[in-house]
Amino acid sequence: MSDDSERKPALHDRHMEAGAVMGNEAGWAVPMSFAGVAAEVAAVRTAAGVADISHVGRIRIRGNQALEALERLCTVDVAHQEDFTAARTLLCNEQGGVLDDAWLIRLADEWLLTCSPICREKVLAHIAVVTDGMDVKVNDQTSKIIHLAVAGPATLDRLAPVLPEQAAGL
Repeated sequence: MSDDSERKPALHDRHMEAGAVMGNEAGWAVPMSFAGVAAEVAAVRTAAGVADISHVGRIRIRGNQALEALERLCTVDVAHQEDFTAARTLLCNEQGGVLDDAWLIRLADEWLLTCSPICREKVLAHIAVVTDGMDVKVNDQTSKIIHLAVAGPATLDRLAPVLPEQAAGL
């Protein structure tokens, strides 16, 4: 069960109406199961499943010095990452210690950095230190947008009727 001190994703009430068993992950009330873990794993392996991962940190980074800042923040070769791709990276402090592992998503004119929910605050603080005085805009999108993960062999068939373009072409 969740309590009032937990953050709730935008779909929280819908999860509750659907009978979700809720749990806590990094201070967020998140659905752990709807139909039981075994049934849900079987559904993802044979068809498709959706998970609300809105509690995962999503940080938008843009500006004239965004590339320079990301080169200092990430272990991945940011300068050579192509538009509309995602790359796994480590976020390191000045001593080379790992703050978190993350995904860096390169969009046409900005980046989206995803990080673990438990490390989001320290990642944001570190980004603020690294970008201080730079022409970089950092915007934490975590509580502003819904983030769903869809997986399973029937994913493309299930998404086709609801997406504006074919997922297979993305």
